[in-house]
Amino acid sequence: DSDGDGVAEVILAYLEAAYGLTVTSLDAEVPTIVPHNRWQDKLDGRDQVRALNVDAADLDRDGLAEIVAGFQDGSSALQLVRINDLITATVPITEATAPTGTYGMMLVDTWRDGNDGRTNATHIDVALADWDNNSLKAQYAPAVGSTLKCKTVIEPQLTSAVFIPPFWQAIQDGQYMYGSVGKTESKEKSNETALSSSYSHSASGYFGVGVGVEGDVFSFATSVKATAGYEYSATETRTGSQTKGESIAVGWTNFNDFLVVDDTTYDCYTYQLMQSDTPVDGTARFCENQGLKNRSLSLDAWDMRDDIDLQWVPVARDWSSLTLFQDHKATQSSLAGTPATSGPALAADGNTDGTVANGSVMQTQNEASPWWQIDLGSVQDISKIRVWNRNNVGCTISSCMNQLTDFHVFISDSDPGTISNDPNVLKSAPGIVPLFHPGVASRVTTLRTLDENFQPIRGRFVRVQLAGTGVLSLAEVQVFGPNHVEPDRYPVNVTDPDGKTDSSGKYVPGTDGWFYVQLYNPETGQLEWVRTRGNLLWNGHNVLTNQQIGDGDSTLTWSLGTTDGVSRSTTTATSHTAKVGAEFDVEAGIIPVKVQTGGSYEYGTGFGREETQTISWESGFELDGGVQGFPRVVNEQVVQWPAQCRYGFQPYY
Repeated sequence: DSDGDGVAEVILAYLEAAYGLTVTSLDAEVPTIVPHNRWQDKLDGRDQVRALNVDAADLDRDGLAEIVAGFQDGSSALQLVRINDLITATVPITEATAPTGTYGMMLVDTWRDGNDGRTNATHIDVALADWDNNSLKAQYAPAVGSTLKCKTVIEPQLTSAVFIPPFWQAIQDGQYMYGSVGKTESKEKSNETALSSSYSHSASGYFGVGVGVEGDVFSFATSVKATAGYEYSATETRTGSQTKGESIAVGWTNFNDFLVVDDTTYDCYTYQLMQSDTPVDGTARFCENQGLKNRSLSLDAWDMRDDIDLQWVPVARDWSSLTLFQDHKATQSSLAGTPATSGPALAADGNTDGTVANGSVMQTQNEASPWWQIDLGSVQDISKIRVWNRNNVGCTISSCMNQLTDFHVFISDSDPGTISNDPNVLKSAPGIVPLFHPGVASRVTTLRTLDENFQPIRGRFVRVQLAGTGVLSLAEVQVFGPNHVEPDRYPVNVTDPDGKTDSSGKYVPGTDGWFYVQLYNPETGQLEWVRTRGNLLWNGHNVLTNQQIGDGDSTLTWSLGTTDGVSRSTTTATSHTAKVGAEFDVEAGIIPVKVQTGGSYEYGTGFGREETQTISWESGFELDGGVQGFPRVVNEQVVQWPAQCRYGFQPYY
């Protein structure tokens, strides 16, 4: 890898008539090899080249391979040249576009000597190696201060979240309702799949496959780059076999909101970084995928697990945030600009865009313990809070994202400002539930807000406040209640402007990562369209247009299938990637240790990263749901429900 793009190049050195010594790098990551950069020079005896040899290696530990060519030059002297390659825009090197000259390469150093028999050399070899043993190495051993060398880590990867049809909890809690996800196989077609997982493996150029050995793992030392690396990926798909004359349904059904999870098992090994046989301040890690198992559990059970804090992934729909439509009830300690450009409403407008110039990031002045808070309008159950940081686009300092560090989140029934604006006072004040996030926040930080009995914390006011002096910048703060959402807060319609309908009338999903839901705004009494994250794979249009749920104990059911018996598939790519090894790091005691830049490579498994949904009855993906109406008898008394007590909904995926 001569240019730092994470992919190895082919280096070619030769004498080009009339132009002298020529060194070219070629990109060969695809079947068609294309020239990348070139260096040419015929000065200082480089117009004639004999016995030419070339090698490439990282001589200065910057993660880039330097190119060294050795040859007998035009004066019969032995000469070495050292050349650096650069990442540049690919310019096709042809006789028409670039007949001669240097493109994207630079001569760094030369050595030339004709003394002591170094003239007329005919057999020249070039080998770049660690002569003085100062390369960065990774030795299979516990990190400094730890005793743990290896551990098996089980990392849950979410593949689907299924929410049962909406129901009124106080009325229909004892009624029948369900949701299901899976696949149906029948007739000749059974090779389509419902869900697939992808995984990728990153390892440095000198580190990687040598770690996993047959049988026992032996202690040994191997070279490891401090920067750069390569990555390869694959897609793992669960498929069926051909069946005839029968139908086989495989999937998960639950009577509450639930998740489908792939538990991926990894064997992780720790390597202490060494230089000149002395430990340095850093470690490397290598995790091997050992396969996965598919399981399902309810969403409440997922949130209640107390053993997965490092692996817990929040599952919440953006449109269910309690801050939605409450932006006018947000306040903050100061304004960096005007209310329109930095005001508190920008952190509750439903827009998670972290670029300040796009006008959806609240900002305070640089002050002691700046804060932002919102009034939810009433005391409500709060199960999780998601804080969206700004990004570094347009930042005039080293990192604006790092300003969100060591911050408090306070939940209370009354305005915390009536008590104090000092976080040291608030965190111990009666009636306030304090949460704290140590260190620098990432782009998105989600806090699970359950009490010791795994029940949601109740509160009306939510405040985000820095512990120290600085600027508070928030792109969005989402506050989520229980996993159950009442029907009046469900979307009544969904659409995706990026989606379309093909000539046969079938819906073709969009791919831009956004779609719109239509929600009732209780503040205005109107229906409003709200943009939400995700790709709308199925819009449920006209499925339950004339069906409404009311009294009578009848159960309304629906199922996602196909039309005209034609199987159709949709493949989407997302950017969700889980980092493996967090739990491993904590138990190994190496979190406080600095990791050399690029020195730690991890195995990542994607969450729906390459997800193929086949919508078909014959063989493919299947979604079902059902909900029973209002009960005829409540507390042993017959209830006559008013005709107005009915509702409808639109399923979507």
